[in-house]
This record gives sequence, C-alpha cells and structure tokens, in this order.
Amino acid sequence: ITSIGKQFIKSYKTLPRFFYHVQSKFRDEIRPRFGVMRAREFIMKDAYSFDRNKTDAQVTYMNFFSIYLNIFKKIGLPIIPVRALSGEIGGDVSHEFHLLVDSGESEIFIKERNNLEFEELDFSSLEKLNSFTDEYFEKIGKPNGLLKKKSIELGHIFLFGTKYSDSFDFDIDSDNGKFRPYMGSYGIGISRIPAAIIELSNDEKGIIWPIKIAPFQLSIINLSNDNNEINNFCMKVYDSLTNLGIDVLFDDRNERPGIKFADNDLIGIPYQLIVGKKLLSDNQVTIKKRIDGEENIINSEKSIEFIRSLIND
Repeated sequence: ITSIGKQFIKSYKTLPRFFYHVQSKFRDEIRPRFGVMRAREFIMKDAYSFDRNKTDAQVTYMNFFSIYLNIFKKIGLPIIPVRALSGEIGGDVSHEFHLLVDSGESEIFIKERNNLEFEELDFSSLEKLNSFTDEYFEKIGKPNGLLKKKSIELGHIFLFGTKYSDSFDFDIDSDNGKFRPYMGSYGIGISRIPAAIIELSNDEKGIIWPIKIAPFQLSIINLSNDNNEINNFCMKVYDSLTNLGIDVLFDDRNERPGIKFADNDLIGIPYQLIVGKKLLSDNQVTIKKRIDGEENIINSEKSIEFIRSLIND
C-alpha cells in the first residue's frame, strides 16, 4: 500500500488520502478452529491513511477509532477498545477492539465492562486508556484493580508514523520542500463478526440475530401450502414488504409446522409472521419475536403496516 501511495500521491494538497478494500485473505493458520472465528481463509476490511504530519495523523486515527465504535454499536456489539502492542508491524500507537465472550480465544484486562464514554475521548485519552491486551498488560507491569476477561478480537488499528514511508523513500512535495507522510492502518474482521454475534446472542433454540445485521429481518411461515388463500396472502405480504426494502425469507416448504417453527428459531431471524388456516379465516395472523418468543395476534389486513413499523422502530 505504501508503494501505491507513492505512485498516486504527489502533492500535499491531496492529503489526507485514504485507500481501502474488502477482500478475502489466506493465512497458514496454525490453530484453525471455531468455524470462521479463526479460519485459514477469511474476509477483512482494510484501510490505510496518509497525512501531512503527526497532528493530522492523530486526528485521522481518532476519527477511525470513533467510526469503528459506531459501526459495532449499530450492529449491537458492546465492543471494548484496548491498548495493544504494535509488534512487528511497528508504529506509535495501536488499539484492538474486543467483544467479551466466555469462549473467546483472547484475554484482555479491563477496569469494568463499560469502560468509558468513548465519544468524549481525544487522542491523548486514547493513549491513557486503562484497558489492555494480555501482551500489553505483561509489558507495563501488571497494574492492580483490573479484571481479566476472555474475548474475541474484531478490529485492530495502528498509527505507523513514517516507518513505511521512510522504508520506501516516499516523499511528497510541499511549499516548504519534501516531507514523508504519516501513515495509519485500520482493519475489521468481517467474517468474524457473524461468529462473534452467534457466540454472544443465542439460546437453547439457536441464533438470535440483532435486527441491524440479520440476513433477513422477517420470515413468513406458511403453515398450509395446499391452501390457495394462505399462499396468495403470503405472497402478497412478501411482495409488499420486499418492495418496502425489508429482507424477507418465505418458508413455504412442505414440512410439518413443528419443523418449520424449530428451523426458524434455529436460524434466528428477528421476527416471524406465522400464517395458518384457522387464524386467517378470522382475518388474523401471528407475529412472533425471536428474542423472547413473545407472540401477538393482529388483524391480517394491517399486518404489512404493523411489520413495517415494528422493523423500522
């Protein structure tokens, strides 16, 4: 990426510059386990920044730090950022983003679960963050009063400084002569996020997807495939909701109701619309919430608007 930056960035007037991609990677992983949690092939979002000086680079780093927290917050993950060693990659500052789970493969040290109001942090506060990876914890001499927790690492950001621009003799022209840009790197483990959510959000019946990241927001369960009235109603609701931009799974398999109920609970779609002969004859259908199993019987003619408001709430 430094070579690409050197090729395309010629003037300070084009800074800051950011390059990113979402791409699959292959790593000869020694301990592949937990499905996509630690696999040899995985998907990453990588971004790189180029800034004019250290101060600007710190602003960029802080912006990415905040953006990452917001991304995880929107998909329902209570992420804890921790200070980390830069290791062989090098650089001035590094942070990892961890999710607390009992089956996690990492260990972090934190003061309490809800560490800080991160929205109010500035860069100097990031350097004083009182939560650490286990490697960093060992390095600084084991401060008292911290709790050791198992976790999953979902993101990692670095502030390189000029380490790589120095290595590549990457100079940029300015009014005051040439200078070497400050660089940063920012990564999120895309394929780890679903695995982390499943570890965090489940029960004895299966997965419970948060609405923001669910592969489907609603499943329509047709309990009588041989009934034209029910088939037509289900298709009408399916078409109307998809036209509204709602992701819908239509379960019209020729299976017993019990199997359909169990399978839909297993895959964890947030809401289920259950359409059966008895209730529909009275112009009624059932809406079920996966997270707590709560069921509401509603007027079938108002089901589309009810579902729209439920999902967009």
